[in-house]
Amino acid sequence: MDKGTDLLLPLLWSLLQVLALWRICSRAGLHPVLALLGFLPGPGLCLVLATLAFSAWSGKRNERGL
Repeated sequence: MDKGTDLLLPLLWSLLQVLALWRICSRAGLHPVLALLGFLPGPGLCLVLATLAFSAWSGKRNERGL
């Protein structure tokens, strides 16, 4: 693999991760900017997941109650 691909794949993976976390945080009733912590290499993802795990989710329910 060349240098461009070596940098591109982790960047795309991180972007996909942050987009998923953005959506999860917004549905959980948390500020979606919290998902940007996922870009931090070490503790970022752990902080976001711990916040999601231990906070009260006050998100909106859909018409079926799910």
